[in-house]
Amino acid sequence: MTYRPASLLAAAVLLFSVMSLLIAGIHEVAGGPGKAVRLTHAEILAAIGDTPARPPATLDGRMPTGTWRPIALPYAEPMVPVDQTVPAMAAGYPATTWIRVSTRDLPVGAGPLALYGARIDTDGPYAVYVNGKLIDWQQRRGRPWNGLFTPLWLVLDPGADGAPPDDILIRLDHAPTTPVALSSLWVGPEQTLNVRHRMRQLLQRELPMALNSAFLAVGVFSLFVWLRRRHDTGYLLFFSLAAISFAAHLHFYLDVPITSDWFAWLTINALFWLIVILHLFLRMLHGRPLALLTGAVVGVTSVLTILTLPVIGVLPVLPSTPVIVPRIYAVAVVMAATVSVVGVACAWHRFPEARLLAGGLALCTVLGQTDWMMHNHVLGPEGWFLGAYTNAVTFAMCGTVMYRRYVAAIAEVERVNASLAERLRAREAELEVSHRRLREAERRQTISEERQRLERDDFRFAHTLHGRGSLNTLRE
Repeated sequence: MTYRPASLLAAAVLLFSVMSLLIAGIHEVAGGPGKAVRLTHAEILAAIGDTPARPPATLDGRMPTGTWRPIALPYAEPMVPVDQTVPAMAAGYPATTWIRVSTRDLPVGAGPLALYGARIDTDGPYAVYVNGKLIDWQQRRGRPWNGLFTPLWLVLDPGADGAPPDDILIRLDHAPTTPVALSSLWVGPEQTLNVRHRMRQLLQRELPMALNSAFLAVGVFSLFVWLRRRHDTGYLLFFSLAAISFAAHLHFYLDVPITSDWFAWLTINALFWLIVILHLFLRMLHGRPLALLTGAVVGVTSVLTILTLPVIGVLPVLPSTPVIVPRIYAVAVVMAATVSVVGVACAWHRFPEARLLAGGLALCTVLGQTDWMMHNHVLGPEGWFLGAYTNAVTFAMCGTVMYRRYVAAIAEVERVNASLAERLRAREAELEVSHRRLREAERRQTISEERQRLERDDFRFAHTLHGRGSLNTLRE
């Protein structure tokens, strides 16, 4: 089989397809004209034990009382030291933080107004009041797993005279030791702010979800390949990597309450299983056993997997998720960094594929570090959880390894086919020469036989003439 390079027409079709997708995406997130205003000044009030569990429909005459202090948005409270933490959702520790933002006399455009914020960080319910009226109440059963990745988006009702609202009041319910955070807020025309909202949704949730699904689809394909080629464990490892990566990133997309014990256990431990699979993949590529490191990685993963089981509860993920998750992520970061450094050292000179995968793991460690910093409020609430893209990096690195092997296999098949074609041509030439020689030998044999036949005929004719001559002589 002969492979020809893509023609200019095929390249033009590919470029046209990519441009069409880009134009469609831009048209999808494009908003209308108008001016949005960013709100960066607010006031905060903390209250403990004196707030009703269910937010009232209106705050007429029941505005929170106390000393309000000014803050700047984005705002994030510092993490509480480990020795002062308590279960984040334990009963008996109610706390409420009120954040008030003035929107009076804002130069916003005409039309329906919207409220947008990149992130609200609280482990309990939160409510939004506009002009003292409740317009939104979310996380009623506690923060869902994708709560940190879901931006605030509300369409505001205009006042009686069509004017924008005067103030926005946000109520954040949480445990006393759980810090809260709020990004800066935007108020403006709905179509204008829709650009920011959709772009945040696309980059933080939808695009990683699409990459995650593509990774899983390729992993399933690798599983079917392994079922036909059981001796090549690389395809099985690739499927395991894709499946565990898919499970480890479900919390970015699913609106599942953190109160789900088994989902919390799966979300936390899948990250460690992922590191184990990557280590085994690296070990397969560079061929070194690394028994000590393998034992340590598998041992730590096994211990954490068992201790965090809901039926055992030695290290209960719930109800201490905001407390335990950052600490467990720190252990995962150390493990991933160790595996990547050792992998790079083992594959630096002789194994480019292992070096590529180890570099990808190091990049995933850096991206995962941002998640740890976001959970610990080292970065502000307007930052990005780049850990959602570790799947894309892993997919790209492992896909590159599989692609290189696929291309190498095709090149080997082409080389073998070319060698077979050359040998066939040589054999045909040999057969042609042999056939020519055989025909020449047959021709010579035929000439020789014909000559012998003629000689026999001449002899018989001469013998006949001689016999007749002798007979005539006797008669005379």
